Amino acid sequence: MVARKKLAVLALVVVVLVGGVGFVLYASLPPSTQPTITCNSSPAQLTITENGTVMTTVVAIPPPPCGPEVTLQGFSLCASSCIYPSPYLSGTVMVKAASPLSTLLLYINGTYEGSWTYSNNLTTYAIAFKASPVNPSMPIEANDTYTIKFVAFFGSGLGTEATAQVVAGS
Repeated sequence: MVARKKLAVLALVVVVLVGGVGFVLYASLPPSTQPTITCNSSPAQLTITENGTVMTTVVAIPPPPCGPEVTLQGFSLCASSCIYPSPYLSGTVMVKAASPLSTLLLYINGTYEGSWTYSNNLTTYAIAFKASPVNPSMPIEANDTYTIKFVAFFGSGLGTEATAQVVAGS
């Protein structure tokens, strides 16, 4: 049993050190195991705890890239009879990254709705996002639930995504 836990931990460490995407394998670890990546230190550290006890700490030199963060707040989707052209999507995109945001791609239920480019030097800020999704293959109907997904790309070449569930209003 101990050998299996060590193998799972090693698999996580390999992914973090090679790809910088440790959260991908969280599901393969026992539920009581919590990996934590400390990115804002040099060298970066990966600490794995089980039931509150530190199992191991790995130091990465050079540190793995710590990814940018994008979160979604207060998103709503109006299907018809909107103040703005229908349908209408609005909300706030929170950006926190080491390099500026360059592109946002919008998907609704997996259907591409468009892209927006940005050219500024800001790294932490909020975008008041507003759009009229009009892809004919994804009609917006009142009272239906939709998955809003943004894929963000940054000047550093790194990318991330954020999703939110919204129920369309009328």
